Formats: sequence, C-alpha cells, structure tokens
Amino acid sequence: MTGFGKATLQLPTKKITVEIKSLNSKGLDLNTRMPSVFREMELGLRNQISARLERGKIDFSLYIEATGEETSSKINVPIVRGYINQMKAVIPNADETELMKMAVRMPDALKTERDEIDENEWKKIQTVIDEALENIAQFRKDEGVSLEREFLHRIANIMTLMNNAVSYDADRVETVKTRLRSALDELKENVDENRFEQDRAAMKAGNFTGIQGIPNQDMAMWVSMGPIVDRTHDRLGASDLAIVEFRQRMLQAVRSFMAGETPIGTGDMRIPVQVCAYQSIIPKTTDWRQFDAQPV
Repeated sequence: MTGFGKATLQLPTKKITVEIKSLNSKGLDLNTRMPSVFREMELGLRNQISARLERGKIDFSLYIEATGEETSSKINVPIVRGYINQMKAVIPNADETELMKMAVRMPDALKTERDEIDENEWKKIQTVIDEALENIAQFRKDEGVSLEREFLHRIANIMTLMNNAVSYDADRVETVKTRLRSALDELKENVDENRFEQDRAAMKAGNFTGIQGIPNQDMAMWVSMGPIVDRTHDRLGASDLAIVEFRQRMLQAVRSFMAGETPIGTGDMRIPVQVCAYQSIIPKTTDWRQFDAQPV
C-alpha cells in the first residue's frame, strides 16, 4: 500500500529530517539514502524498518542540515600558504587578497574532518525514525479507510442496479420472446422444404420416399401427419381391418383395466417371449409367414 511519513528533529547544531515513502510491492524492497557517516548503522536501520513495514517498495531518506556556526570543513592553512607563495613567485607585486581568493579555490584548500557517530545523537535519530514509521502507518490506515468507503459505495451501487434490474425483468423476457418469435418466423420463411433430406435423384429412379431406411420413412410419416386429431370421425375402409381390430382391442383393454383387471403387457397378460417383432426386407418370392425370423 502506498504511504508517506515524515519527521524532523532539531539538535543544537543540526536539523535531522527523515522521510519514508512506500509503493505497492509483493515483498519488501528497501532503499536507503543517508550521509556516509551513518552507513555503519544501516543494518540496524533496515531491521528497524522491516519490523514495522512488512512489504512494499520503501524509499528511506535521512537528511542532515547544519544550523550551527561550527562546520566540519576547515581551511588547510599550510596548503593555502603554499599556493600563495607559489603565485607570489610568479607575480611578486600581486595583491594578497586576490591571491587568497584564488588559493582557496585550489585543490585540497579545504579539509573536512570526519565526524564520529554520537551514540546519544543516534538514539534520538532512531526516535525520529520511529515517528516517521508511525506517520506512514497512519497514512496507510487512512488510505485503507478511504478504499473501504469507496468499495462500500460501489457495492451499494451494484446492489441498487441489481434491484432495479428485477423491475425490468418482465419487459426483458418479453423482449427476448419477441426477438425469438421474429427469428422463428424468419426461419420459417427460409426453411428448406426438403427437410427430410429426401434423395430427389432416387425418387426419380423409382424410390417412392427418397428416404433411406424403413424406420426413417416411418418417422417422416409420423411427423408429416400433423397434430393429433379425433380418430372417431375416421372413415375406414376394407383395407383398414387391422386398424379396426387394433383399436377395438385397445378400447377393451382400457375398459378391463378400469374394471380392476390386470393391464395388458403385465402379469398373465404379458406378451410371451416367443413372440417378437421383426423387420426385414425379403424377396417377393418368399412367403413372409414362413420366414424363419430369429430374435437378436
């Protein structure tokens, strides 16, 4: 999570400023920037930060601003005098003030004494670092609260839209039905009349239906018959004796069942296993009644 924390400390001769920035990252990626005098304390500093910040890309900066009159940079007197004497040898009557201005610009004219780490001062700096860590932790908490508020707001909007969608559901269903009906009407207009895949060439050659296989022919006949009608108004002829006999047997079976008798196809009325239906194409010279049909 992103965050920023800053803390300052005013010492008698210097001002200490600590800044900590963080960006989202899977692990802990810590980068430190500090004066070289504190480099030997970097390992402890990393442990101090990692104990509070477990993940993120962390940039740690420690700034020191001198505010006192004393400074660690000193004039290297012997070197400056040597430069002046050398320039006097070149220009004997030169102004010494001008020579001084030029001498202090020469290499090694200033020397910086390396400060030693003051343990008491470092303890105070650690306190400032803890304060900066507290500030960045509070920053993260505030950002988390803001994100939670945003998530709840978006969830509430989603729930409102879902509830509103229910009121439009009836219209939506009707719209879908209308669209489907239009598609079906269009399909009916463009439907191929040869929907049984009839072989027109075979029909021209003498095949009556143009459909391969007797079962397929039967199904085509059933489908093409249209809706079920009242068969009591059928006008049956002499060639329909089998249909008349079948219907009479079915009606008698229904009456017997309603009277409490055993329905056909069960119990004693079950069809013997020796009787089976058989479908085949046999030569016209063969008597079908004498054909030896074997159950599969």
